[in-house]
Amino acid sequence: TQLKGRPMDQEVTEQAENFLPVSHRKLRQPNFVTADRGLSPAERGTANHLFLQFAEYAACQTAEGVTAELQRMLRQEFLTPEQAAAVSVDHMVHLFQSSLGQQILHCSQVVREMKFSLLVDGAIYDPTAAGEQVMLQGVIDCMLLEDDGITVIDFKTDRVQPGRKAERAAVYARQLQTYAMAISRIYQMPVQRKVLYFLATGHIQDIPE
Repeated sequence: TQLKGRPMDQEVTEQAENFLPVSHRKLRQPNFVTADRGLSPAERGTANHLFLQFAEYAACQTAEGVTAELQRMLRQEFLTPEQAAAVSVDHMVHLFQSSLGQQILHCSQVVREMKFSLLVDGAIYDPTAAGEQVMLQGVIDCMLLEDDGITVIDFKTDRVQPGRKAERAAVYARQLQTYAMAISRIYQMPVQRKVLYFLATGHIQDIPE
């Protein structure tokens, strides 16, 4: 998880029930939403990731659809009012109208918030630890399992400055490359694409090998 760079991973993964259908899941109310204050940037990021974890994607191609999904998730207590207010309807519509969003919608096997643990060589953390076995644990926001391989997607809520998208993406490259290696071993399938999606800007950044 340290490779991922998203501080709220632990809270999200503790609440994730990956193998239940969306209609049967309900989240515990996080402690932070009981405080009489606005959400921090990290908490707003968590709210967006929770929406993406539990939303019905097919409904999210229009503003009306995203709004209806937010209302449903409020009624079913997947989100608090503070969290729902932190989710940008426009950003979600832009995602699912994009080429990446259409790829997600047309994939028959979409896995969300995939939590994994895998023993790996310690060299991925420190070259001096080569030969030692360490436990790699993490969460993949979204995976598409297709006939020719896996697409690994990481959603980011960073507000990237103009002209600095590639620079910002480089911060996350090692995490995504490592996660792709792990998930390829777990599923015994090649990872054909590793992609970052920046919700605030709608920028799609592919990560090379």
